[in-house]
Amino acid sequence: MHSDNPAGSLEPAEWITRLFAYVIDVLAWSVGWSIFGFGVALGLGASRGFFVMALVGVWVLVWIAWMYRDGRSVGKRMLNLQVVYAETGVPLRWGANFIVREVVVRTIVLGVVGSITFYIGTVVNYLWPLWDDRQQALHDKMLSTRVVKIARPDAASPSSGFIS
Repeated sequence: MHSDNPAGSLEPAEWITRLFAYVIDVLAWSVGWSIFGFGVALGLGASRGFFVMALVGVWVLVWIAWMYRDGRSVGKRMLNLQVVYAETGVPLRWGANFIVREVVVRTIVLGVVGSITFYIGTVVNYLWPLWDDRQQALHDKMLSTRVVKIARPDAASPSSGFIS
């Protein structure tokens, strides 16, 4: 990369660290959806616990989504990683990180491609950083993003609210 590029000085995250962050994210989402699903199941039995469990489940899911506000998911926070724009090094904001990157590109677009290709496309997407010179997955290339290491867990990341 060019020396005048601020993103060039950022150290890319290792593939294995990204994998662990992804596993943590999957576990976090699974817990949130499980709590919510348990609340709904209680509700089908007309228990008052439905309201409590469903509200707790919704709160957990909203909290997880809120964690994406600065280019960091639950797993990326735990492992000191951040998603940034490849050319500028600026962290992704909530909408770009959660809605566009995670939901639209990774889940919908690559999910459809994965299902059509018997999930070979999904496997290739997640293995791509192993041989890519910029260590980007295919979903990173589609959005011109990189996953990089950061020095401190919440350095220079103001808590500006849910949608920032």
